[in-house]
Formats: sequence, C-alpha cells, structure tokens
Amino acid sequence: ADDIFDVIEEEVTEDIQKAGGVTPLEISYVAASPFMLYKKRVFWLSFLAVSGFLTSTVIAYFQNTLSAVIALAFFIPVLIGTGGNTSNQVSALVIRALATGELTLNRWFEVVKKELVVGFLLGITIGILLSLWGYWKGGPQIGPVVGVSVILIVIWSNLVGGLLPIILTRIGLDPAFISSPLLSTLLDITGLLIYFMVANVMLLK
Repeated sequence: ADDIFDVIEEEVTEDIQKAGGVTPLEISYVAASPFMLYKKRVFWLSFLAVSGFLTSTVIAYFQNTLSAVIALAFFIPVLIGTGGNTSNQVSALVIRALATGELTLNRWFEVVKKELVVGFLLGITIGILLSLWGYWKGGPQIGPVVGVSVILIVIWSNLVGGLLPIILTRIGLDPAFISSPLLSTLLDITGLLIYFMVANVMLLK
C-alpha cells in the first residue's frame, strides 16, 4: 500500500511541476541544488521572456490606435488575464480527460462543439460585466469595445485551451508540460490582436 501511495505522490508532484512550466525533478526539491533548479526552469522562463517581445511588437504595431484612445491601455491586463484564465481552465479539464481515457483523440470535434457553446456563454457573462466596467472607466465608446473583445477572446481562448492538449498529444508531446507556457504566449499575442482589431473597427472606422 505504501508503494502505491508513493507512486501516486510522485505522479501528482510531477504533474504539478509540469503545470508550472518546470521540467520535472528526479529528486526532491529540498535535495536539489540551485544549479539543478536553474536548469529545470531556465528554458521555459527564457521562452516566455522572448515571447514578451512579440507581445510588445503587437502593441507597437497598434500604437496609433492607442495614441488615439489612451483609455484602451487600461484594459489590456484584464483582457489578457481573462483569456489566460479561460484557457487554463479548459486545458486542465481536457488534459485530465485525456489522461484518464475519458477523452480520445478522435473525439476532438466534440471538444470544439462543447467549448464553442461554453465559450459563448462565458464570453457573454464576462463581457457584460467588463463592458459595464469599461463604460464606467472609459466612457460610452470604450464599454462596447471591451465587451465585444472579451466575448471574442473568451471564445477563442476556450477553443485553443481545449484543442492544444489534443494537438500536442497527437504529435507525441506531453500536454501537461507544454500547454501552460504555450497557452500563455499564444493567448497574450492573439488576445491583443483581437482587442486592437475590435477597437480599430469600432472606434476608428
């Protein structure tokens, strides 16, 4: 029985480390040297740091939009955070379903259909809340932009969060390890693109 519990504990520990974007440790954290911890963490941290340049590039590309409507900048962290939180929720559910065998790779279209509906419902709910906040903080022009952007970002994040683990599993990669940093990068960039494109259409047409 103790051996079974030890195996379960090791699996849970490994999954937690993977979810945090850390290459799993072969020994305990307490026994690991600082250099070993550095090696386990440096790749994904470097990857995410470099990806930050891509996010900055998107913002720079839409600098005219930001200059025209400064209030848009206030809502960037909220919208990006909402997209990331949404995708993390659904990816955790899908990764677990894949691991337990509840979900097979050839049922990917079921994930698409389900998460489109869930994403739409979540997007409408959160969109209404944040559009009211946008109206209060940014005025009648900003509220609708924030609301529409949130709806699109949440739907997109739901789809990406649901499909990325399936795609990674299909090509032989571990979704528990790679999903989190990839989702963070992808949704930061695409979330900004969605937000600024909506703003361009609704404010600068």
